[in-house]
Amino acid sequence: MKRLSRRTWMTLALALLLLAGLVLYLVRFALYSERWVVFPGNPHAYSGTHLLAGEVTDRDGEKLLDFSDGKSYSADSAIRKATLHLLGDRTGNVPSPVLDRYAARLLGYDVVSGLYGAQSRRGALKLTISARVQTEALNALAGRSGTVLVYNYQTGEILCAASSPTFDPDGSAPAESDGVYLNRAFGAVYTPGSIFKLVTAAAAIETLPDAQTATYRCEGTYAIGEQSVTCTAAHGDLTLEQALAKSCNCAFAQIAEQLGKKTMLDSVKRWGVAEPCRFDGVITPSGRFDPQDADQIDFAWACIGQYTDLVNPCSYLRFVGMIAGEGKAAQPYLTAQAGGYTAHTKNAPYRMETETARILADYMAYAAETVYGNIADLPVCAKSGTAEVGEGQPTNANFVGFVRSEACPLAFYITVEGGGSGSKTCAPIADRVLRACKQAIES
Repeated sequence: MKRLSRRTWMTLALALLLLAGLVLYLVRFALYSERWVVFPGNPHAYSGTHLLAGEVTDRDGEKLLDFSDGKSYSADSAIRKATLHLLGDRTGNVPSPVLDRYAARLLGYDVVSGLYGAQSRRGALKLTISARVQTEALNALAGRSGTVLVYNYQTGEILCAASSPTFDPDGSAPAESDGVYLNRAFGAVYTPGSIFKLVTAAAAIETLPDAQTATYRCEGTYAIGEQSVTCTAAHGDLTLEQALAKSCNCAFAQIAEQLGKKTMLDSVKRWGVAEPCRFDGVITPSGRFDPQDADQIDFAWACIGQYTDLVNPCSYLRFVGMIAGEGKAAQPYLTAQAGGYTAHTKNAPYRMETETARILADYMAYAAETVYGNIADLPVCAKSGTAEVGEGQPTNANFVGFVRSEACPLAFYITVEGGGSGSKTCAPIADRVLRACKQAIES
């Protein structure tokens, strides 16, 4: 009897294990079957390196890519070049995370029938980008290496993610040494330079009681120990608002001393400045703010946006969107619709105090009004940066900001490698691209 009882319990245990395994398999099948079916080499999914079905359009329905008869890009060479880093090339040297992510939906995969009859269910992938804006951004970069990113900080839709240099996927690819295979919008990290002063200013507004009323003296240099932080001019006495507009290094070195490392590290982490973005198959690289072992002078330069600081354009755009969104930002996304799936707006998991964001937005509006001038006839709030990237090398030009408008809620990030002055080089690009974005939204 005891032996029978033990056998019963063993049989029951094995049955439960089998049931648990079946449940686990069904859960994994529901979650990952789309990925399993598009493994490389599956002849029912691929012909060589391209999918057997599906098409990709921009936000306005402009066809960008069609797999129905081979792999056909847009008939417009300018659009082909402008969207290369989003859609990939023919050889796979330029990857396309978004196509990889939604390959099963493009093929018409169904969880019940699999790929059987998929040709009749071929899917469509609609992106949030505007082909016209992409082309305008690439033209504005004028062959210079860099990136232009624009997104709706209320919804998260990316309207523009241009990367240069590029090439025509229906033409011949240039040498790899040109850096043409890198998507600079999603895959690069840059020294931020003075655009990082937005982070330091936000930390000051949030933690220093007299941040808005205090003044900082700039005589062209500011001594820290036996070394000095240098500035572009002797600005005299400045408030924080004026220091941000004039991009005064000496003022921000003094602010860095008041804030200290812990406050800055906590702020950078809380606002996700150096954290990657994850969306539609894209995972951007992490940025860097790492002054733990820095001495006083290096910490000051870190708060100014130099030292070893690095930011990813997409992640920093999200931070700018947080300022524009009064303390919260929508998570960027690239896919408007994929085989019946519609992307939904969701906020990024980072927050800034509402009052801090409002004050900083006012400061950026003041900077745009007094320094950068009219941009696209829109109420733009902005900050420029000139980033030193190595001794003897030309500086990178950076420019970030947003449109303070319910009708045109756009935030932007622009980098031109070796471009020199952020305001002189990038503000005209922002003007052209934002005008194109406004037309794309209104059409």
